[in-house]
Amino acid sequence: MLIATLIPARAEQRSKQQNGFTMIEALIALVVFSIGLLGLAAMYSKSMMVTHSAYMRSLASIQAMDMAERIRANIFLDHSSDGYELLESGSQVPVQFQPTLCQTDACSPTVLRDWDVNMWLQDTRNLFGALFDSAVISFDSAEDEYEIVLQWRERAPEAGAGGSGQELVNFTYRVSL
Repeated sequence: MLIATLIPARAEQRSKQQNGFTMIEALIALVVFSIGLLGLAAMYSKSMMVTHSAYMRSLASIQAMDMAERIRANIFLDHSSDGYELLESGSQVPVQFQPTLCQTDACSPTVLRDWDVNMWLQDTRNLFGALFDSAVISFDSAEDEYEIVLQWRERAPEAGAGGSGQELVNFTYRVSL
């Protein structure tokens, strides 16, 4: 008889306790989860922008080192009078040059210089595409070194409401002879 009286008491206790979640608790959990997902989405967007910026800087570094090797390879060129010089803007029409001239025939140092600059500029334009802004190669005879500057456009990290959303990025590389 004692067992029969204990069973209804336990059933009565269970009915007084809550089972599961209420609708308000579920909605609060959903809001907290949504805020966390928005933070992750913002972080993902920022990481993609930083990754692209690092990629562009890597391209600029590779292109600058390529030109440095071209300059060093042209050993018979008199850099003080016939050095590598370039001032190229993305809005300018690229200079047309005969690319086969130095691929098959022996070239003079100045023809090789012109060929190097034009081939390098063509490669740089192809790599950067529409983001390319300008390239400058200048020689400092006092320091006996070249300065290679590449400029391109990137999406600005904090684009204002009135801004274009782009910023100009410079990459400078110095080459000692």
